[in-house]
Order: sequence, then structure tokens, then C-alpha cells
Amino acid sequence: MADAATTYMVRISKPGIQPIAPVDSAATFKVGVLSSSTFADTSVGSAAVSDIVVPLTNVGAMPGSFKLPTLSGQHPADFSATTDCTNVAKGESCTIAVRFIPTAAGVRTASLQLGSGPAVTFTGTGLPPAPAPSSGSVSLLLHLDDATNRVTDSSPAARAISMASGVGMVSAPSVTGGRSLYFDGSANAYVTTAADSAFNFGTGDFTVEGWVYFLGFNGVASGVFQQSSGRLFGNGNPSNSVALGTIDSRAWQVYAANGQQVINVAPALKTWTHFAVVRAKGTTKFYLNGVSKMSVADPVDYTGELLGVGGIWSSAYSLNGYLDEFRVTKGFARYTADFTPVTSSLAAR
Repeated sequence: MADAATTYMVRISKPGIQPIAPVDSAATFKVGVLSSSTFADTSVGSAAVSDIVVPLTNVGAMPGSFKLPTLSGQHPADFSATTDCTNVAKGESCTIAVRFIPTAAGVRTASLQLGSGPAVTFTGTGLPPAPAPSSGSVSLLLHLDDATNRVTDSSPAARAISMASGVGMVSAPSVTGGRSLYFDGSANAYVTTAADSAFNFGTGDFTVEGWVYFLGFNGVASGVFQQSSGRLFGNGNPSNSVALGTIDSRAWQVYAANGQQVINVAPALKTWTHFAVVRAKGTTKFYLNGVSKMSVADPVDYTGELLGVGGIWSSAYSLNGYLDEFRVTKGFARYTADFTPVTSSLAAR
């Protein structure tokens, strides 16, 4: 890894002039310090949650462009690099962005030779791809893009959905499909299902995920979904429930493991946020935009068979905003490490 004091001489190209080598005609780029050259563990075939950025500064006497070197090392095909270092003025900065998409499981490495200094080696670990669940394990799939103002379950069971008067399809904003479901924040802003064993998670794995767009907060709490033994806004039992909401605009709250789990991350306003509540092998995690924010031991036997979307526990805790691409999967943990949420329609499998 290069340190902040290292400078490399690189050739530059200017219109009508061939690259030349003398120092007095070359831009000089200084490579800044990398906070890390190791990527988060990433499923095979998926992109790492974030790129690693290599900072460069032109400390030479004239503008120039940094010619991106070719990745080398053991697994260069698992990494890619791009740069915006074109016609960089004296004293200005630019970057090289390195991306990791593992092609196989295990530790993967590649290097970039930046000028005459030591090569920067990047490392990432590929995780075996999770097996696709059977189609029958998808309990509910709401694309929320029906032009006829209906909420339709696209799972194999095609379950009936009840819409209260405070919800409706709108053409914007949306994650995909050009439409989403609007919740007006009133006591009638929710959709529900009939009691069904498909929402009885038992002690097994499960995944509840989707996209939410908050328009505002009511000063108390805003609900996203609730799985329980009682109806939404009714006599649900929080000690036997999986639910998600916010504590006003201050934090997220997840009901799992027989209690309220507070995640001290402020929910974003007027932007799409991906959420996923996942239990895998007795541990429940909460992911925001693919990044784990909570992990708790959770052996609870969830016997509730009711699902409500757009609120939790009380009619005062309704959602004011939009939902898109909501899916419930029973018996399968779709995410066990940080991931990149897909922005296309979710699959019914």
C-alpha cells in the first residue's frame, strides 16, 4: 500500500503531443493513503457493497492524465478498475475506483502497479452463492406496480390482499415498474392478509424485505410491517412477533427475539431505502441498504399467521410514504452477509 508521501512519475498525453518522459514535462501524481485494501466478504457473482477508492493528486507543474495500469496478480478477473484522472489540473485530485466481483469462493487477490512504487494489492473473499429457495417458500410477493390500483400477490399462492382506504397506487416515485404503493399516514393506511400458515415462521429461517420511502414522521413511530398472532393495530403479541418500524425520525426499531431492538440510525427522508429482516440459523439480522445494522440471537418460535403492511401495533403508528417490491420468504435466509440490493423486480422463488 502506498503512503501519503509517495510520488510517482507518469507520462501524460496532451492534444497533438506524444507522451514524453523528461521530468520537467510530466505531471506528477501523489498517491494518498488507502483506509483499507480489503473488500467485505461478497457472494460469488455479486458486487461488493462498496468500491475501494485510491486517491491521487497532481503535484506536478502542469496538467496531465493518469494512464490506468492493468490489474495483475492471482485473480485479476475478479476485480476491475476505473479512473476519472483525465486532464487533471495542477494541484487537483482524482481517483481510481476498484470493484470486486468474485468469480469463485475463497480469498481472491489482484494488484495495481502505480508507477515506480510498490504495487497495491487488493483482497476480497468470495462466499459460495446461496442456493435458490423453492418457489413454495415465497409466502408473499408484492411488486406494487398494478395500474388498476390493486395490490396483487405475485407469489405462487396468489394470496388475497385487503387494502384500507388510506392506500393507493401512484406512478412516482418507484424503484422499478414505474409505480409504488402510497400510504397516507392515517389510521386507514395499511394492507393485510388473511391468517395463513405461510406467515408462521416457527423456529426456522425467514426473510422479509422491501423498499420504503418516508415522506414524514408523526412524532411517535412509523410502521413498515408486522407479523403476529393478532391483527394489525389490534391485539398482537410483541413477544411472538417480527415487525419493523421507526421511532419517529430518530431510529429504526425491529421487534424480534421477544423484544424491541433499537437501531440508532436515523431513517432517511424522501429517498428509497432497502430493508431486510433475516433470520439464519437462530440469529436475526437487520440490513439497511444491504449493510447489517443489528444481529441478535433469536430462537423464538413465531406462531403468528397474520401479516400487516404499513403499520405496527397501533393505528397511531402508520406509514406516511411509499413501499415497493415487498417480499416474504419462509424457511430461507436470503442474506447472511452484507449485499447489494437489486433494483429490479424480485423473483417469486
